[in-house]
Amino acid sequence: GKEDPEIEEHDDHIEVNGVIINKPFVEKPVDADDHNIAIYYPSSAGGGCKKLFRKVGDRSSEFYPEINEIRRDGSYIYEEFIETQGTDVKMYTVGPDYGHAEARKSPAVDGKVERNPDGKEVRFPVILTLREKEIARRIVLVFKQQVCGFDILRIQEGDSLVSYVCDVNGWSFVKNSRKYYDDCATILTEHMLAAVKPKSKISFSALAPLLATMEDTVEDTYRSKTKKKRHNRGPSIADRVKSLLMGDNASNANEEDEALDLHASDTENSALCEVPEDFKPVREIVPDRLATEPASIVPSGASSLAETDDDAQSRSGDPMVKTTHQEELRCVLTVIRHGDRTPKQKLKGDITEERFLQYFHDHTADVKKDLKVKAKKPMVEFLECVKAVIKDKEQEGAKKNREVLYKVRHIRDILQRWKFSGLNRKLQMKPRKWIVEEYPDGNVTKCSELQLVVKWGGDLTKLGEKQAINLGKRLRNELYPDAPGGGILRL
Repeated sequence: GKEDPEIEEHDDHIEVNGVIINKPFVEKPVDADDHNIAIYYPSSAGGGCKKLFRKVGDRSSEFYPEINEIRRDGSYIYEEFIETQGTDVKMYTVGPDYGHAEARKSPAVDGKVERNPDGKEVRFPVILTLREKEIARRIVLVFKQQVCGFDILRIQEGDSLVSYVCDVNGWSFVKNSRKYYDDCATILTEHMLAAVKPKSKISFSALAPLLATMEDTVEDTYRSKTKKKRHNRGPSIADRVKSLLMGDNASNANEEDEALDLHASDTENSALCEVPEDFKPVREIVPDRLATEPASIVPSGASSLAETDDDAQSRSGDPMVKTTHQEELRCVLTVIRHGDRTPKQKLKGDITEERFLQYFHDHTADVKKDLKVKAKKPMVEFLECVKAVIKDKEQEGAKKNREVLYKVRHIRDILQRWKFSGLNRKLQMKPRKWIVEEYPDGNVTKCSELQLVVKWGGDLTKLGEKQAINLGKRLRNELYPDAPGGGILRL
């Protein structure tokens, strides 16, 4: 069998077979049916692990500050963790040219599921960019899954909105949207009617915005046959969809296209469709290079992958006025130091012990500057150093070194009081005196005395957590009250 991978774990990264993966990262089980996903944070951000799972009641994730080591009980995939400003976009498609997108609060925020009075998760429709529409089309074609759902993560890079797909689910539907099911039923009905009567030219009502601006590709021989038989039939629905997917654009064809009503005969009630000269299907607009404009810039629709030119003109008001960049307030972040905390405590003293000085020299690049220690590994090494000093002093004589032993034991008790995780302890070494030692290769400056400062406490209590939550809700509701239909606090 295959050899087990070589894994080394550190405070801010892991190393798998020589490949370094920096925290924060996402740990996903290889088994697609296992939804227990973990996010690991670096010690510089407090460490810990957030576990994501299928919604249970009003919870979708939990944070565990004491967990910093990855799982070793199975096969996992590791991915970079992407900040999405607190929202995920759920995309649902019916064929390559229809999509419905909704946004929800990311489970990585606080793990609380926001629900409406009916008990359903709160979601809101979003405007898709041209890039996201093209991504949806490609996923449907590549995965060969016409009815499909997938998750989009949006991140802001400069002035551009960049989207990444993190999960593709087959045969997925919108949870609660009458319009989506009406459109879905219409599209499926027309596909089935097209299969039963392929030579009938049935217009796709749900896809009308795209097909109304698409020029039919018809062979001359086909046209000559239809003229001889005096039929007004156009190409079949399969031909129209094939032309759409292949990106064929018969720009030289100027003949009028006639669309028959669904309930009319093959020769009655025809409607004319005019084609703009500069029209190109979505496939030809972005064949390989995807657009990255923000959603506020790109004209788009909330529930369909296409829209008519008339819709775009009516939205902008004047068809002659060019679309300009419009900024939209997405969120307001406020940081307030507030809440009931445990008392902050500090212990300091001047140190000349050789072991402490050696620890200082081993962990600093400049003996003239202060050394601050917060990470788990150097803190554990300092604890071992403290234990070694206690052992040395006890061997020299407990009475003789009573004062020193009192301070060092106190430091040991502080370091051992809690498990090394988070930021509940800090260590600082401030050099006070230096000496210059002569060596054959030159002189070396070393620290001969330093001030040791150990800080602990100041942790937020349960009462403090409640106070902070209540203050945050009050601030949001008073400064930015929610408007009917959803204001800036809708997510």
